[in-house]
Amino acid sequence: MSHIYLIRHGQASFGQANYDKLSDLGRKQAQTLGEYFAYHQIAFDLVMHGTMERQADTALLMAETAGHNNGLTVEPLLNEFDSDNLAKTYLPEVLKNFPKEVQEDPRFWLNQSHYFNQVFGMLVNTWQQDNDCPFESWQSFSDRAKALHQKLSSDFQHCKKIALVTSGGMISLLMKSILGYDNQKFTEMNLTINNASVTEVKLTDDGFRLINFNNVSALMKPNDKQLITLK
Repeated sequence: MSHIYLIRHGQASFGQANYDKLSDLGRKQAQTLGEYFAYHQIAFDLVMHGTMERQADTALLMAETAGHNNGLTVEPLLNEFDSDNLAKTYLPEVLKNFPKEVQEDPRFWLNQSHYFNQVFGMLVNTWQQDNDCPFESWQSFSDRAKALHQKLSSDFQHCKKIALVTSGGMISLLMKSILGYDNQKFTEMNLTINNASVTEVKLTDDGFRLINFNNVSALMKPNDKQLITLK
């Protein structure tokens, strides 16, 4: 039975031209997480991450600081869903449901948490229901999560402790399979997962068993509240 640590990447460059890059704070979060694992002598048999830059850099910084010397494994199954195409495909239609100032300034909703949560929720909901999705569909994304479980079960069952550095969407989808909530709850879950947070699960023959969700204890340093971020 493997003990798996699902780690969301550190803060990326939200609102910038290249989102897929850790901010300075994101790099600090990854290193702080590594310090936490080192202090508590949590040694990983396997550290795996997706192909996205923010995931790879988080894994590298965390592993180096934690003293992990077994190398890193790249696994595309851990990639986030395609948020760029999500916005390009559905945003113009979704924004028609919002006030004029939101429609006229495409960046307005990104900086207003109230509107961000609503717009993001509608984007994901539209994607989930689109049977002719021109990019990776909701069903294909869901199938990826299943393939990840199968691969871990068949190829890495000998590993006692595994760190999977991924993104909020994949963690939320795995939680969906564990807790059995509906598609709408997937979106709500996704919006709650902190950067560099740790969700712990056990890998069993029947699937994943939840132990701990969205833990940010490693980032809770005195006089440094800035380490706790959502985006």
